[in-house]
Amino acid sequence: MKVVTSDDTGLITRVECTLESDSSAVVRRYREQNRSTIPLCLCFANDTKETSAIDSHVYSALKDGSVELLSLETGARSVVLEKESFGTHPAVGIQRSASTLVVADQSGEVKSWKIGEEFSVDRDSSTSFKACSHAESMKVCAEEPSIIAIGGQNTDLFLWDLEHTDKFVFKSKNVRPDKLQLQAPKHIVDIAFRPQTGSSQIVTGTKYKEVRLYDRKAQLRPVFNITIGEYAVGALTVTPNGNEVIVGDVSGGVTSYDLRTGKAVAKFKGLVGACRDIQCHPTLNYVAACGLDRHVRIFNINTRSCVRKFYLKTRMSCLLFSPDERVAMEVPNKKSASKDLSNLDQGQADDDVDEDDVDDDALWAELDTASAKKREEAARIVESKVRQSKRAGQRGGGSARDKKRKQSVEGNNNAAPTAPTTTDRLQEKRQKKQGKKAPAESSMMPMLASVTGLDDTRQAKTPKKK
Repeated sequence: MKVVTSDDTGLITRVECTLESDSSAVVRRYREQNRSTIPLCLCFANDTKETSAIDSHVYSALKDGSVELLSLETGARSVVLEKESFGTHPAVGIQRSASTLVVADQSGEVKSWKIGEEFSVDRDSSTSFKACSHAESMKVCAEEPSIIAIGGQNTDLFLWDLEHTDKFVFKSKNVRPDKLQLQAPKHIVDIAFRPQTGSSQIVTGTKYKEVRLYDRKAQLRPVFNITIGEYAVGALTVTPNGNEVIVGDVSGGVTSYDLRTGKAVAKFKGLVGACRDIQCHPTLNYVAACGLDRHVRIFNINTRSCVRKFYLKTRMSCLLFSPDERVAMEVPNKKSASKDLSNLDQGQADDDVDEDDVDDDALWAELDTASAKKREEAARIVESKVRQSKRAGQRGGGSARDKKRKQSVEGNNNAAPTAPTTTDRLQEKRQKKQGKKAPAESSMMPMLASVTGLDDTRQAKTPKKK
């Protein structure tokens, strides 16, 4: 399995690995660091219908307006299109359509060239047309290579046929206005064709936290519109079976949504920085993602678990997932997933990568162990303090409140008994008649005597005044 990435410093990196347990990975870097020639977008130069050497060469659209061909086996590079070959605006997409190389820039201009032998480009066969007013993403349909989809800021989704560029094939409509009759903003950041549907169903992600599914055979407006959360869409891809779309946002969240119901299915955890690119394997249930956290992660779509992770030291901007199927797919050992990275340059070893940068899982494990030790120590301290307080209570009689309560109870018990009143005598006589023993003393009798007015000497009735 191979994953090819480009970063913000101008490097192109290839990660070749297997998903077997205790397996190692090879990381090889190409080109020199130069921010004036940063690869803005990548595509495989081989035709997807070929069965051999399907990922041996890569086309890259550079920041200076040129297109470069890179051999992943030998590291040889060649400029197939000179500077400003597709205009002065930066490229937003480069794709191979059958025997044609298609490049779209930010102004909405689309140019195409015929591909010759050994992936050379015929510069005299250039054709161009204005696809839209502004573009941020352009994709070629894998099942119908002559159909491209393009969209951008304040621009609807357009579908064009490269063989008939006089008129677009499909132009979408925006969602309906809200209650105040205000139009919803439009800003497409990524596009993907739904597999097994040809070019009829297209999925788009917007900067306004929305994922839309278009069916051009049904209607011009989106079939449904999903709000993904609090952050804008960074990149998206559709699973090989066409039932789910996996969306990566600018906060590092990667979530899978069901295209049949529009509900969230699961989350893929691990990304920390913004997700810049994400791609599913064309046939297998694996997805690769990269972003600002300098890691490439490969997830299992069925189990939602991260099976491999690689630290590449630079912030990546673009990713390609090789459709090669010659690798055995098994879940690796977690300890070996982040180790055994041998970094090779063009024929020589890369000495910049050390074990401290690569083995970040061990560092996080150490931090978790240290935090666990601190929690255990704090629990021990609290338990010892509780024991000390209990011992102090047993020795000194408890707290001040307990002492006061104890003194009050002892004072009541040691109080002198009161003299029997008339009421007590009457009650004692009545109980003797009934054959019951009268209580020794009654603390309530004085209170009852004072309330009822009965005491040892009967009070004389005061005569009423005339």
